[in-house]
Amino acid sequence: MKFRAHKKQFRLPFYLVADFESFLEPTDDTEFGRGMKVVNNHEVSGFACHRVTDVKEYKTAPTVYSGPNPMSVFYDHIMKESREISKILDVEVPPEQVKDYDEATHCASCKEPFLDNMGKVHHHCHVTGIICLRLVTDVICS
Repeated sequence: MKFRAHKKQFRLPFYLVADFESFLEPTDDTEFGRGMKVVNNHEVSGFACHRVTDVKEYKTAPTVYSGPNPMSVFYDHIMKESREISKILDVEVPPEQVKDYDEATHCASCKEPFLDNMGKVHHHCHVTGIICLRLVTDVICS
């Protein structure tokens, strides 16, 4: 199975990219089966995390940390990002957009008319609230 309908996708408004740095620390050569041994542990020493978005006012500089308890600091950072992004995405659709949706007769993606047996659905940008009208089925929007 292979996904080929890339033009039917919508971009994510936000995502996080993270990278960890670590150093190798020797162990006591603990054997864990079939003659295999753990000879080093990766000890996390820091991270970098960057919020990626196309929306200019919500772009931020990468966060870089190196110091004590990097995994706890990373977790706190991710949770903070989650709260901030949730606040940004909590927008209501403006009333004029609802009116435009109600009056629409054509799909905004493929420009085909809505048919009696195929309804229209809301797709709106969770950052700006702007609505894009799509057909319920992908039969016409192909």
